[in-house]
Amino acid sequence: MYVHVEREVAEKLGLSRATIRAVREKVLVRGRDYDLEGGAVKYTDAGLQRVELEVGAKTAAPSTTPSPAENRRGGEGQDSPPPASKAPEGTLRDDFSPQEAVVVRGFRNLRLIQAEIAGRLVRVRVRNSVNFVKGMRIPVRLLNGDLYELARRCPRWRGRW
Repeated sequence: MYVHVEREVAEKLGLSRATIRAVREKVLVRGRDYDLEGGAVKYTDAGLQRVELEVGAKTAAPSTTPSPAENRRGGEGQDSPPPASKAPEGTLRDDFSPQEAVVVRGFRNLRLIQAEIAGRLVRVRVRNSVNFVKGMRIPVRLLNGDLYELARRCPRWRGRW
């Protein structure tokens, strides 16, 4: 039923995963158009069509032009892996490496704060939020969806590390 992996959909359409994710959150319905399977977002055929309609792209038929990965390797037949590249700022990363966020506010629950990453509001799990202040820059690591965790120890003093 769910046959299209989000990473491959983004690659096929030539868009970032963050863009595909934004379309998914805006247009698609979980369970009907997509679902999480084994930590990966997978789409149905109908879900893929809705994504294509939203971004105004058509899935390209296989062409004879080399893919970007083949261009980096210098053509087909070479076994060297493509060079590691850093993901553009604000995109969803596959390796869950720390990203920088800015604290927006705290909640009554002292184990959660709200932060902003690339214009998007997310929740961040922390051990204790009493020393976090609005505007503070913090490193966070993606857990799932819009839930992140602090990627270092909590600050020892209010507003500073």
